[in-house]
Amino acid sequence: MEARLKLSLSRSFKKSFTRLSAIVGISIMFQVGPGSMITSWAIDCSQGTLSEGEYCVKTLNDTDPGAPVPEGQWSLRQAVEHANSNGASSPTPSMIGFDPLLFTSTAQTLTLQSTLEIKTNLTIIGPADNEGNPLLTIKKDSSGSNGFSTPEDPLIAVNPDSGNADNNADNNADNNATQVVRLENVSLDGTSTRGTLISVGAATAPSINETQPIPTVQLVNVEAQNASSTTGGSVVSTPGNVQITDSTLTGNSTSGNGGAVSAGGSVTVEGSTLSGNSSNGNGGAIAAGGDVSVSASTVSGNSADNGNGGAIST
Repeated sequence: MEARLKLSLSRSFKKSFTRLSAIVGISIMFQVGPGSMITSWAIDCSQGTLSEGEYCVKTLNDTDPGAPVPEGQWSLRQAVEHANSNGASSPTPSMIGFDPLLFTSTAQTLTLQSTLEIKTNLTIIGPADNEGNPLLTIKKDSSGSNGFSTPEDPLIAVNPDSGNADNNADNNADNNATQVVRLENVSLDGTSTRGTLISVGAATAPSINETQPIPTVQLVNVEAQNASSTTGGSVVSTPGNVQITDSTLTGNSTSGNGGAVSAGGSVTVEGSTLSGNSSNGNGGAIAAGGDVSVSASTVSGNSADNGNGGAIST
């Protein structure tokens, strides 16, 4: 049973940390001054009292995943790598949060030196201020001296793991395995770089009798702007499904289809803004192989220069 105690009312309360209550059961939310809204989970994060499969990022340095982790001082990359290694053995999605003490005064930026690869069911949730604005920005290193092999390498690569497919198949009654990667309270900035922000590959199951995961990317209170790519879907490119909630995708462009989102499956947009996105193909904002549902959202100023669907193409 889920229970929450409201100790502060704001847009941030309504939009932030809804996932946490489902994971820890009880989520007590309150404001700690002019900075971020935090929860009982965030307190556990700062004190190091977390459950299995939960990680608290305590540094914004992009530390080598192979480096030792001193007393739970995870970097985001180290936490993701550990979740990848351990996720297949657990039916519960892993969750990565951030120590609120990293954001006591101002918003912060985490600059990745190479693509962040996710192979398991995973939620990454950052803090938000008392207006609901994400305090964490994730972007590529644009200096040129980094581990991105080409300019088009994605910021985040979701590569389903066939081992997770086996586990999910065992834990879903309908045998319809799904890999879900969820980002919440995060800004993704493509300024001065190239490449899709979130690129999803396809798993290869070891035999025809085993189930491939159907990848789903969930963006909740995410700001994604100024991304550009040549292959389509500058914010999300996936053979699966995309769910966008309370998010803003603006100023993204592609030489392919779907200025912001290119999906082989369905796309759901709720309470969000998609504006100023463009493609050289179909779908200035969204190109989808499945159904597209848009509710309580603003979709404006998008263009498909040489294709169909100035905003949306299906």
